[in-house]
Amino acid sequence: MKSESILADSPAIVVGKRFSDFHGKLALVRCGKTGRSIIAAVVMSNSFNRSSEEEYEVSRYILRELECDQRDIEIELFSDGLFVYGTLLPKYITPYGAVHKGWGGLSMYPWVRTVVQDFKLVYSGLPYAVRSESSHLLGVTYLGISDSLERHIDSVEIGAGYIKVEVEGQVVENFPIKPTLMVRMYTCEDAKGVCVPSMLFGELFVVDNRRFSYHIDEYFDFLIGNSGILITVPHGGFYRPKNMKVKSGVEADENTFELAKLVVEKIYELSGYRIVPNAVLARIHRSIVDLNQDSLGTNSIVRDYHETIELIASRLRKVFLVDIHGMASRPEWDIEIGTRYGRTVHGNIEIVANMRDTLRRYGFKVVMDEEFIGGFTINKHSANKNVYAIQIEINRESRMLKNIDRTAKALAESILTSYLTHMR
Repeated sequence: MKSESILADSPAIVVGKRFSDFHGKLALVRCGKTGRSIIAAVVMSNSFNRSSEEEYEVSRYILRELECDQRDIEIELFSDGLFVYGTLLPKYITPYGAVHKGWGGLSMYPWVRTVVQDFKLVYSGLPYAVRSESSHLLGVTYLGISDSLERHIDSVEIGAGYIKVEVEGQVVENFPIKPTLMVRMYTCEDAKGVCVPSMLFGELFVVDNRRFSYHIDEYFDFLIGNSGILITVPHGGFYRPKNMKVKSGVEADENTFELAKLVVEKIYELSGYRIVPNAVLARIHRSIVDLNQDSLGTNSIVRDYHETIELIASRLRKVFLVDIHGMASRPEWDIEIGTRYGRTVHGNIEIVANMRDTLRRYGFKVVMDEEFIGGFTINKHSANKNVYAIQIEINRESRMLKNIDRTAKALAESILTSYLTHMR
């Protein structure tokens, strides 16, 4: 099977030999007509089907997100960037819960979440990256910064005593491969203070000086929060390890991973920075393993995923589990909520009705238990009396990146309202 068809549902461009040096790096893909852009992973294919090895092919996912034709696509390739972890982040939160927007001078540049190994983040009024074996810190890498702007930042950071170094960074966005970049960053020889894994808003959450952050694993990420809300996403990952067999014709629920992370972030904001949901979000592509099917006895990834859900749920008195999926767009409805006809919410249909009404106020057409009534995840975990589980299917149009913020806000409000009204 050709890489082009395997990666059709993912943020990726497939290139020939001319661009082989950029395999495992990043591309900024722009539509010349609309000016819209998206960041993609670069994958080289030896079976590239273009007539010239100098060309590239953009995935169907990218063309659909940009609403663009291949002939109008422009690409810019990147193998390096400027890594930041503190006040230069797009939006950041201190270890004590103060939320700030980053310096506006970088706002025009694209960025990706990146992890740097063997450094720890120490905060003592200012953030410092200090070398520390077996530690890591998560920040963002800005791409394509002008030389003059970087020299200006150098003058400020180095003038303040930071040391500029170049290291390798691992991009941790939801991509079919794990890209790496050479990144430049500002470090410090030593500092004392509070250590946190990140200050990027949406990766770190703080409530009453308690800190919560995502654990990024190879096949799924998880967040242990301070509430009974549990968001799960089994089919949103794009990652396809080379050593695992791919099942043809199986596509991801595009953008559900990104949507879920936004929902978690917006619940935190809507609650006045008081409520942090729990989350278990798949990175592995469903063509490798389907985390919403019962293969617990034969597949260790499925087993680990559901054991993580069970571990989180077992610590809570009541759990509102929301399993997020994607469906094809259809004229009849935008969102379907499945409860296996009320069984997975133990007959408490008011929880679902409350969600439905909130989503309708946002203009979504919502149905309940119409077609996708609920799969393995909600059926399995609602067997525990403390778990009230729903499956929510969202159409493709509502999951597109241009609409994802509105959808996330509506979902976050509907989940939070139902939780506060019926689950506390």
